[in-house]
Amino acid sequence: MKSPVDIAGKVSNVSSSDDRDQMPSMAGTIAYAAPTLASCFLYAPLWVVLPAVYAKYFGLPLTNVAAVVLFARIFDGITDTTIGYLADRHRAAGGSRKPWVIGGGIVMVVSCYFLFAPLGTVTTSYYLVWSLVFFLGFTMMEIPHLAWGTELTMCYNQRAKVFNIRYIFWGTGSALFYALPLLPIYDTNEYTPGMLKDAAVIGGLAMLVLLSWMYLFAPVGNTLKLDKKDSTKQFIRSIVDNKALLVFLAGYSCIGLSSGMFFGAIYIYLDGYLGAGSWLAIGFFGGGIVGVACLPLWQKIIERTSKITTWAIGIFLYSATLGGLVFISPGDAGWLIAVIIGSSQIGLNCQNAAAAATLGDIIDYGKLKFRQDRSSIYFAANNLVVKLTVGMGSGAALAIAGWYGFDPTQTTHSATAIFGLQLSLLYLPLLLGVFAITFILLIPITKRRHEIIRRRLAVRMVGNDSPSIQS
Repeated sequence: MKSPVDIAGKVSNVSSSDDRDQMPSMAGTIAYAAPTLASCFLYAPLWVVLPAVYAKYFGLPLTNVAAVVLFARIFDGITDTTIGYLADRHRAAGGSRKPWVIGGGIVMVVSCYFLFAPLGTVTTSYYLVWSLVFFLGFTMMEIPHLAWGTELTMCYNQRAKVFNIRYIFWGTGSALFYALPLLPIYDTNEYTPGMLKDAAVIGGLAMLVLLSWMYLFAPVGNTLKLDKKDSTKQFIRSIVDNKALLVFLAGYSCIGLSSGMFFGAIYIYLDGYLGAGSWLAIGFFGGGIVGVACLPLWQKIIERTSKITTWAIGIFLYSATLGGLVFISPGDAGWLIAVIIGSSQIGLNCQNAAAAATLGDIIDYGKLKFRQDRSSIYFAANNLVVKLTVGMGSGAALAIAGWYGFDPTQTTHSATAIFGLQLSLLYLPLLLGVFAITFILLIPITKRRHEIIRRRLAVRMVGNDSPSIQS
């Protein structure tokens, strides 16, 4: 199997072309990224808020709610790869990513209204069906949209900027949803069915407006003149023989397991052990806002170093916060806990943007080596890895804490129980973070190598003005 160096060729003194010639206009990039604000606004409550609302206000047993969440996660993973394959085939046939994004967004709008504001008697089947419809729409929108971002530019630094802008909108959407209960029009800071109904209306209207903006002003992007013939063997080979992709997924698997364990046990740790559960929302909200504000800083670091280095720095920051929590004891200042929790979100925000842009470079390598566009498939594979590892990590964290005898209903805990909780929340996730950084630094698509890949692909690119790829 040839390495990226073999494919690109040994070229010395390669100079980058003018980045400004490789970047769509800022207005076009913003139009591309804007719908993710509405997408994340509607997606944010699916895993944390909505299950609790269906159990508390609609009387569904927790076991039934858990079964729906589990089945929806499995369904979501299956549809990721299916939608990814179909979207890539449509693109290879001369189509655009825009219809997938618009169609998925409309499905999300319709389904979230029935999901957030149930009509009639609420049953487990009702919750399940509309959850599946919602996740189908989300996948139809998210996977092609990520792939589309890689097609806006092949320039190393400018691609990072595209995904930074995308995650600014994504993070803003999440922060706006979590800030909703803080509005003075509500009598409580808790999430209620009435509040979720308002969220469905707000998010739905925003989605329709932003999708219209995207359709009218976002550039279609470039596509590759590909081999017309494809086969199952070639499809499998483009995944298993892509060393850079496999190393990337190995690193992301470690991150998924680590963050899954962290998110699975953090509330129990704060509320059941530190007695500071009320600071969780402040930490996540504040960290989300600061994380979005820091994305331009990460872009500057990428330009001075590389995406891989910046990504590793983000995971190091996240891992360092885990180490910081080890020194926090019950009774310590709540604001300090919120700062540490918020810092973890800043690091994870960095890795979201840098990792997506890195995967875009790996997609370029795949296009050059295998002469097929697997953009959506590669993003779908990454999403599948994330969903599986986050779920496994969350379950493992709770299981480990339980094995060591930690009981969140008790006010006092043995040293063994506390160690078990810290093992699941801090020590093992910290170790996985170190493994993740190791894999990240082994990704072979450096800035110089990507420049060589980009130059070789440029001769086979079809520009935005080609009528065969217009929406």
